[in-house]
Amino acid sequence: MTSHRKTENNELIFGVHNHFQSGIFPITIQGREYVVDAETPVDCGDDSYFLLVTAGAGTMYVNNIHFSLKRGMLICLGPFHACRIVPQPGAALHLMEAHINSGAYMYILSCPYLPIKTLIIPDEPAIVSLSEPETHIAETIIQKLPLLHSVDYLEEKLSFLYMMQLYGLLISNS
Repeated sequence: MTSHRKTENNELIFGVHNHFQSGIFPITIQGREYVVDAETPVDCGDDSYFLLVTAGAGTMYVNNIHFSLKRGMLICLGPFHACRIVPQPGAALHLMEAHINSGAYMYILSCPYLPIKTLIIPDEPAIVSLSEPETHIAETIIQKLPLLHSVDYLEEKLSFLYMMQLYGLLISNS
């Protein structure tokens, strides 16, 4: 069923406004912080998510390709990425995660305001190294996500816009 509403002039407007109004997907945008102090098992999530390294160093293996991790690394992983994280020996890796379900992820990718000319889904994840001010912005965004996990209409919109900011950081540093 197509979503629509009428304007004052009785014109029909078609769109996705009901996603926010009925809370279909923004509630599945969540953030968390955690520490990895030992090698993690291989994980292949169901949805897309960002990882931000806030402290420490280590290696991430994604689809058997290794990537060095250090503070300021922003990684975008999809459900097709099998991931394992190994912190440096004797050290812990501090991470922040911003999780978004696949429906909202596809909606963001189809957004006309993002400058994506061609969508290519590579085997490896999108990884960028943020400057210190950008890292602080990303930390602030992810810290706000759990607080915005509610049924409030305005807060749901804000969580979606915060995720758009993370995608903007990723794209502007690619």
